[in-house]
Amino acid sequence: MSSSSPSSKHKLLIANRGEIAVRILRTAKSFSQTPERPNTISTVAVYTPTDALSPHVSLADEAVSLSRAVDQLGPGQSEGNAYLNAKAILEICKEHGVTMVHPGYGFLSENAEFAKMIGEEGIIWLGPKHDVIRDMGIKHEARRIALRAGIHVVPGSEECVDSVERAVEVAKRVGFPMILKATAGGGGMGMVVCENEEELEAKLGNTIERAKTLFGDGRVFLERYFSAARHIEVQVFGDGQGKVIHFGERECSVQRRHQKVLEESPSPFCLANPGLRDKICEAAVRLCESIKYGSAGTVEFIVDEKTAQFFFLEMNTRIQVEHPVTEAVHLNLDLVRMMIEHGIAERAGRTVKLPLQPSFDDPNSLHAIEVRIYSENPFENFNPSPGVLQHVELDIEKDAPWLRIDSWISTGTTITPFYDPLLCKVIVSDTRREAVLGKLEKVLEKVKIQGPPNNVEFLLSLVRNEVFRDGKANTKFLDSFKFVPQSFTVVSGGLESTVQDYPGRSVGLGIPPSGPMDSLAFRAANILVGNPHTTEGIEIIVVPNVDFEAVFHTTSVVAVTGRELEVKIDDKVVDTWTHLVVPSGGRLLIRAPQSGTSGLRNYLAVRGGFPSIPKYLGSKSTSMGLGGYQGRSLLRGDEIALGDSQPIGAEENEHWRVPQELVPDYPAEWVVHVLDGPQDDKEYLSPEGNAEFYGTAWKVSASSNRMGIRLEGLDSIKWARKNGGEGGSHPSNILDNGYVLGALNINGDTPVILTNEGPDMGGYICFCTVAVGDRWKLGQLSPGQYVRFKRISWHQSRRLSKNCDEWLSQVVRSAKNQERGAESSVAKLSRVELDETPQDPKLLEISQGAGSGRPRAVFRQAGDGAILVEYGPMTLDFNLRARIHALETLIKSKNITGIGTFCPCIRSTVCHFDPLVVSQQGVLRALMEADNELPHQMTDMEFPGRRITFPIVLNDKWSRDAIFRYMKSTRSEASYLPSNVEYLAKNNGLEDANEALAKLVGSDWFVFGVGFYLACPFLVPVDPRCRLVGQKMNPSRTYTPRGAIGIAGVVAAIYPVESPGGYMLYGRTLPAWQTWGRGKDFTKDQPWLLQPFDQVHFEPINEEAYVELEQAFDAGRHTFPTESVTFSMKEYTSFVESIREQVATFKKVQADAVAIEERREEELLKKWLSGKRTSGNQKEVDEVTAGSTPVLSPLMASVWKIPASKERVIKTADEILVVLEAMKTEIPVRAGESNVGRSVVAYGREVGVGLQVTLPIPTMLSLLLALGLVGSALAEHHVIPLSITTGTIAPDGFERRAILPNGTFPGPLSRLTNMRQSTSIHWHGFFQARTSYADGPSFVNQCPIPPGNVFHYAFDTAGQTGNYWYHSHLSTQYCDGLRGAFVVYDPDDPLKDLYDVDDDSTIITLADWYHDFAPDAQDRFFQTGTVPIPDSGLINGKGRFIGGPEVPFAVINVKQGLRYRLRLFSIACRPFHTFSVDNHNITVMELDGVEHDPVTVDNVDIFAAQRVSVILHADQPVDNYWIRAPPTGGAAAGTANGNPNFNPNLTLAILRYDGAPEEEPTTNNTGAAGVKLNDVHLLTSPSTSSSHNPTYPSSTSNNISYISPTVPVLLQILSGAAKPQDVLPSEQIFWIPPNATIEISIPGTGAHPFHLHGHNFDVIKVANSNVTNFVNPPRRDVTPVNGGNTTFRFKSDNPGAWFLHCHIDWHLEAGLAIVFGETPAENIEGPHAQITPDDWLALCPEYDDLDPDQQ
Repeated sequence: MSSSSPSSKHKLLIANRGEIAVRILRTAKSFSQTPERPNTISTVAVYTPTDALSPHVSLADEAVSLSRAVDQLGPGQSEGNAYLNAKAILEICKEHGVTMVHPGYGFLSENAEFAKMIGEEGIIWLGPKHDVIRDMGIKHEARRIALRAGIHVVPGSEECVDSVERAVEVAKRVGFPMILKATAGGGGMGMVVCENEEELEAKLGNTIERAKTLFGDGRVFLERYFSAARHIEVQVFGDGQGKVIHFGERECSVQRRHQKVLEESPSPFCLANPGLRDKICEAAVRLCESIKYGSAGTVEFIVDEKTAQFFFLEMNTRIQVEHPVTEAVHLNLDLVRMMIEHGIAERAGRTVKLPLQPSFDDPNSLHAIEVRIYSENPFENFNPSPGVLQHVELDIEKDAPWLRIDSWISTGTTITPFYDPLLCKVIVSDTRREAVLGKLEKVLEKVKIQGPPNNVEFLLSLVRNEVFRDGKANTKFLDSFKFVPQSFTVVSGGLESTVQDYPGRSVGLGIPPSGPMDSLAFRAANILVGNPHTTEGIEIIVVPNVDFEAVFHTTSVVAVTGRELEVKIDDKVVDTWTHLVVPSGGRLLIRAPQSGTSGLRNYLAVRGGFPSIPKYLGSKSTSMGLGGYQGRSLLRGDEIALGDSQPIGAEENEHWRVPQELVPDYPAEWVVHVLDGPQDDKEYLSPEGNAEFYGTAWKVSASSNRMGIRLEGLDSIKWARKNGGEGGSHPSNILDNGYVLGALNINGDTPVILTNEGPDMGGYICFCTVAVGDRWKLGQLSPGQYVRFKRISWHQSRRLSKNCDEWLSQVVRSAKNQERGAESSVAKLSRVELDETPQDPKLLEISQGAGSGRPRAVFRQAGDGAILVEYGPMTLDFNLRARIHALETLIKSKNITGIGTFCPCIRSTVCHFDPLVVSQQGVLRALMEADNELPHQMTDMEFPGRRITFPIVLNDKWSRDAIFRYMKSTRSEASYLPSNVEYLAKNNGLEDANEALAKLVGSDWFVFGVGFYLACPFLVPVDPRCRLVGQKMNPSRTYTPRGAIGIAGVVAAIYPVESPGGYMLYGRTLPAWQTWGRGKDFTKDQPWLLQPFDQVHFEPINEEAYVELEQAFDAGRHTFPTESVTFSMKEYTSFVESIREQVATFKKVQADAVAIEERREEELLKKWLSGKRTSGNQKEVDEVTAGSTPVLSPLMASVWKIPASKERVIKTADEILVVLEAMKTEIPVRAGESNVGRSVVAYGREVGVGLQVTLPIPTMLSLLLALGLVGSALAEHHVIPLSITTGTIAPDGFERRAILPNGTFPGPLSRLTNMRQSTSIHWHGFFQARTSYADGPSFVNQCPIPPGNVFHYAFDTAGQTGNYWYHSHLSTQYCDGLRGAFVVYDPDDPLKDLYDVDDDSTIITLADWYHDFAPDAQDRFFQTGTVPIPDSGLINGKGRFIGGPEVPFAVINVKQGLRYRLRLFSIACRPFHTFSVDNHNITVMELDGVEHDPVTVDNVDIFAAQRVSVILHADQPVDNYWIRAPPTGGAAAGTANGNPNFNPNLTLAILRYDGAPEEEPTTNNTGAAGVKLNDVHLLTSPSTSSSHNPTYPSSTSNNISYISPTVPVLLQILSGAAKPQDVLPSEQIFWIPPNATIEISIPGTGAHPFHLHGHNFDVIKVANSNVTNFVNPPRRDVTPVNGGNTTFRFKSDNPGAWFLHCHIDWHLEAGLAIVFGETPAENIEGPHAQITPDDWLALCPEYDDLDPDQQ
C-alpha cells in the first residue's frame, strides 16, 4: 500500500476499549516510528469511570471521559452502554479536532447511523460506507444480497416472520431443526434453536421481544439449523471501488452459546476437503465486489460437515476479534494499518492500492491458532467472573516470532461486570498444525492470570482433546465436551474465611505479617494432609447458623483443626483433627454448635494447597485487601483451584487423627504468658497500676479482629505520668516507636493485643508482649471470654516455644502412623502454666554522658525476639534520629548472625532477632558495643535522600466527613471536635485555623520512619517553628480516607489506605503506597515510595485538581516531582541555632495552649466516660416466661438490626431474628427448625439496636406459641389517638370546612383511631422496613380507611431521628387540611452543642391554603390545565390574604443570647417557601432527617414536603423581627391569571425577643440570595434507573400517565404478583431487583419536588448542573427538578411497594408518578417479609362496600 499518505495532520479517536483499543493504538503509534513520517497520527481514547485506569487511557495522547454519556444512561442500563452513545462520542470528536474514528469491534462498529454521522461531520470513518453497514447488518437483507451475487444461503425464510403461522409454514418447507435469528442481531445473541413445531410456536414471541430489547429491532427470520456443521469465515479487504482481495479463511467451529472460543487458519476442514477453500474465498470476494466493499470485513459461512456444501451466514462489516489469526499466517500483514491508510486515501480522493492476491493464496505456509482467555467460569455455564486480577504474567517466550498475545490486562486490573470479560488473546503460529498445538499447550501452561476464575484450564483441556487435535471439532463439539475443574466452590463462607500461609510476610515497614492466628492448629492441619507446614490453607470462623460449606469437584484429602465443632462430609459426621477424604462432588460442612464449646477459629487444609492463588510480597496470606483470594474473606460462589489434592493408594479409606491427648483444650478463661515490657515499668505505670493491670481478668471485646484483640476490664489505668509530653496529651502517648507481634498496646486506656494484621510502629506504649510459644492462644480468644496475663522470663519463654516444637513433632509422628494410640509425652499445650516471674523490662540503661552531649540510652525487652533501643528524652531531636541511623548502620555492617531487621522511629528502633540462633544477652551485648563505638555527637553526619513534592488539599471535605462520622458513631464531644484543624490552632496557641494550616505547609517535612501500616511515612517538619502538636483521638476513628494527613504529638502521617486512625486530620494528599506497584515511582516488589531521610514538600491544590491527580495516580500515570538532596546535621544545627529565640517563644505559647486544651479534654473525656457508664448495657436479662424458648446469642456482640418484630410468626428455619455485629462482621441469628410455627414474644433487655449482648445468659429473643412480653428492650412505644373529622377553620381569616386531625390544623402526631371519613395516612420520611403497608398511599400500600372505622398504623422508627411529617395520601385530600409535623428527637445528636433550645416552641410549619375545596380545584385543573393557586401562605397555621381580616401572625419567642434549633416543615401542596428571619443569619444543619456539616446562609428555599433544621442565634437587640416565608408557586394578585387573594409577602410570623413589646415588627427584609438545599453536601454516598418527562396537566413518567390501581400494589405483590405484567395497571409498576443500585434521572423544569417513599437517595446531579457528584452528594427524600437533568441514586435494600411522585399534589393527581415493586419475592418470604395486620386486609372489602359519596 502507499506509504506517502498525508497523515501528519490526523488525529484518531478509538471508539472502543479493552484489548482492541490497545491493539489499534499500537498500530497508530507505529506510524510515528518511521523516520520520514514522525508524529503522523495522534490518538484520543474515550473511557467510562470504571475504565479510567485501563491501559488504552494511558497509551493514548489524549483521553476523554464519557461522563456525559454515563449521565444519560436509562433504567437498567449498565455503564457499558456509554460506549454506544453515538452523539456523545461525536461531540468529543468535534471538541477535540478528531479527523478519524476507528470503532474496533462490538459497540458502534456496525452502527450505520453512527458511521453516517461521522462522515457527515467530515471525519474519516475507518470502515465501510454506512449504507453497506446498514444493508449487510440486516441479516435477511444480507441474504438477498448474497443470493443476487450467486451465493448459496442457508435454507430458510425469504422475509422476516412475524406470525406463528408463517413461521410454521417456512419450517415445514425447509425442515426441522430451525433456528430463529434476530435480523439485527450479532455476537451470538438473538438466536434460538427450535427442534419441532411446538418449540417454534412457544419461542417465536419471546425471541421477537428479546430482539426488541437487545437490538431495538424485533424482526426475526428462520434458517435451517445444522446440528453438526463447521463455521468458516473469510477475511476480506476492499478498496471501495469494486476491487476486493481475501487473506484466506479461518475456522471458528469451537463455540459456546454461539460465541467463538478458538479460531484457526487455515481451516482443518478445508485442508481435509481440497478445493473447498478456493470456493469459499472466491464466494466471499464475489459478494464483496458486488457491493463495492471498502476496508476490512469478514464473510461467514456455515459448512455442512457431511457434504462440504457451504452457505452464506452473515457479513461482519468491521474488524473481527480473531483478525490476529490471519495476520499471524501472513507475515507483515497489519489489517488496522490497512484500514487507516485506506481511510486517509479515500478521503483524499485516491484509490488505495491493494496487495496482489496471489501472495495470500498459499494455505500451507503457516498455521495459526488463537484462543480467547476470558474471565469466566466454564464449569458454571461460562458465567462471567468479575474481580481483581491479582497476578498477571504474560511475558513468556519473550520476542518469540511465533507467539503473539493481544491483551489489555496487568496485575491489579479490575474486571467489571459491565463489559465482555475478554482478558487477552493468545495466538501461536508454526509451519505445522501439530507444532502449533504443542506450543499452544506449553504457553497456556505458563500463562498466569490469577484472580477470579478464568478459562485457561478449560482451554488447556480443549487443546489436549483428541477430537480437536484431529481437526474434527464442529459447532456442537462443546455440547458434549466435559470439563470438570480441579477446585472447590464455596457455598457459604462462614463468619470469616481467609486464605493464610505460614509464617506469612516478613517485609516489615508496616506490611502485616498476616498468616494464621493459631499457627499450631494451622500447621497441624497441613501435617494431617501431607503438606509442608508452610502451605496455604483457610482460616475459618463459624458461629451458630453461619456455616462454612464447600463443594469439591475433585476427590481431595482435607483436614479440619481448631475448636471443637461439627464437620460433615455429605451429611456424614466426621471428626476434627483427622485425615479426611472428600469425594468428587462431595460437600464439606463446618458448623458451630449452638453452645458448649470455647475457642474461635478453625483451619481447613487441602492437600496440594491452592496453586492459583498468587503470592503478594512473598506470601499468599490475606491481609487488608491484599493477598489471599481477592484480598478478602471467601464468599458464596468463589471457586478455589486446587493442586494435586487426591489421595494416594488406600488412604482414601483411612481416617487417622491426632491423638486426643494432643488436641489442645480451649478454655473459657485463658492464661497467656507474657514478657514484661517494653514499657510496663514505673516510668510509665504506677506500682498500683501495674498490680491492678496484671491482676485483672480482661474480657475479650466484640470489637476484636485479626488486627488486634481489644480488652475490657478497667475504666482507666493508673499511670505514673499525666501526659505523653511531645508524644501527645494522654499518658499512653509516646513519640512513635516500633511494635512487635503480640505486644499489648495501650490505646488511650484500652489494652489491645497487636496480632497478625496489627501495626509495627505507632505512638502508644506497650506494657508487655505475648510469648511466642503462647501466640497460638490469641487465635482462639473469643469475644466474651476472659484472659489473664502471667509474666515470665525470657528463658521461660524459650522453654514454652520448645514445648510447641515438641508438640508439632509428635503430631508429625502420629501422622506418620508411628505412635498411634501411644500416650503423649507432651503436656496439653493449653494446660502449660509457668511460674510468675516479673522482670524489669529495662535490660540496660546507659546514663547521659556528663558534658559530652552523649544521650541516655535504654535497651528494653520487647518479647522473645526483639529489643527496643531508646535514645534521650521523650522529645523530637534530629540528633537522636541520626544516632539511631548510625547505630543501625554499624550493626548491619557487622553481619551478626541471628540479627534481622530494624524498625526505626523518631528516637528509638526495634532490633529484631531470631532467638533460635542468638540469645537476648548476645544481642544486647552487640547493641551495647555498637553504641559505645558511636561518637558523642552527630553534628558531622550527612544523610543522602530525596526531596519529593506531594499535592495537598488543606482541610478537605473527605477528612471532614471522617470526623463527622466519628461524631455520629463514636464520640460527639471532645476538645478536637467538631474540627481537628481548629483544635490544632487552639492547641498550639495560634490565631485561627488558617494560621495552623499555613504552618503545616510552611516547611518541608523530614521522613523519620516508614511503617505502622503499609509503609506509612512518619513526618516531622524540618523547621521547628512549624511543629504543631496534637493529641490522638480517644477512642480512635474507625474510618480515615486514603491519603489523609494527620498529626499526633509532633509527628504527621499519610494514611496509605482507608483505615481506622487517631491522628488529627488536616488535609489529604496522594498516598505513598501503590498496591500494584503502578507508575514510575513504584514496583510490584516495592509498592511504597518513601524511605527514611527523604524530605517531603507539600504543594496546596484544590479538591477538583486532587480528584484528577488521584485518578492519574491510580492508573500509574502520576510521577512525583523528585530531586536528590543531602541533609547535613551541621547545616541543620546552625539553622536551628539561628532561630533559637523564635522557637523558644513558639514553644512557650504552645505549651500554655496545650495545658488549656488538656484540661478541657480531661473534663470532656470524663463526661463521655460517665455517659458511657450511665448508658451501660451489661444488665441481666429478664426472667424468661414459663413455656417460652430462649434464643441465645452465639457470641458477645453488638445488636446491629432487629428484623423480626413482636408477634411475627416464624415460617422458616432460615428467618433472621436479629443481626449482630462483632469483629466488624454482621452475624445473622436465625430462628432454627425448632422454632418454626412459633411467634416472637419479646426481646431480652440487652437486645436493642446499638446495645451489646453478653454471654452466657439468654440475651436474644423468647419465642412462644402464645403471644406475650418478656421484658422489652425495643424502642419506646408511643400511642396517640388521631381522630379524623371535618370542621370549620379560618387560618387566614376565611372560614371553610376542612379535614382535620384531632380538630386542628396543622394536626398533632401519631397512630390513627376513630376514623370519621375515608382517608389514608402517609408517614413521610420513615422507611417502613417490613411494614410497607403502613406507608399509607391509597391503592399503592393500602385501601382507604372507611369512615367510622378504627385502623392502627404500627411501625418501628428503626433508629431514624429528625424531622418528618404526616399527611393524607388519598387524592388531593391533604390540601384540605390533613397534614402535620412529626419529630423524632435524638438525645445523642452529635451537633447538639450548636444549639441551646430544641422543643415544641421551635417547630415551624410552612403551608399553603386554598379557599376552594380540593376536589373542586382539581376538577378545574383538569378542565383548564391551570394548577390551583393558593389564596394564602401560612406559618404555623396563620396567614393573611388580600382584603381579608388581619389574623394575628404566629409568634416564635426567644431569649437573647440563646441558640435555637428551628425545625421547619414544608407541608405545602404546591409552592416552595423561601425562609428567612430579618437581621439574622441562619445555619442549616439538617435536611429531610439527615444531618450534615452546618452551613450559614441568609435564607433557604424549602420545597413542598422538605424539612429543614436551622440554627438561629438570638444575638440581636431585644425587639420583634419578621420571619418571612413567601411561597413561590402560582401567580399572585396583579399578575396575569393571578389569584386576586394571593400576596406571597403576607406569609409572615414574628420572632419576638423576651422583653420586646407585643406588636408587629417594623424590620425590613435583609435576606440575600440564599443557599439552595441541593447546594449543601451531605456526607454519605451509596450508589444507585428510571426516566421521567413531565408535561401537564396530563403528566407522564416514561411517557405513561400514572393511573391509580384499584387494588393496592402491595396487596397484589403479597398475593403472588412476581413480574410487572402480573400487576394492574402493569405499565405504571416498575420491578426492581434486590440490593441493586437504582438511578433515577428526571429531566424537566418547573421546580417539581420529587419524593421517593421507603428510601433516602443521593442526588448525584442537582438541577441546573452539569457536575456529577459521586463523592458526597446531598442525601434527601425530596429533591426539586427545576431545570436540566436531576439524577439521584438509591439502594434497593427495603422490599415493599414504594411510590415515586411529584409532591405538588395536583401534579400527582394528574399522573406524575410511578410505583416501584421492590424485590417481590422477598416481600412474601424470608427475613424481609412484610408484616401485615389483619385489619389491613379488611380495608379493601370494607372500602369497596361504601357508597361512592363516602369514598
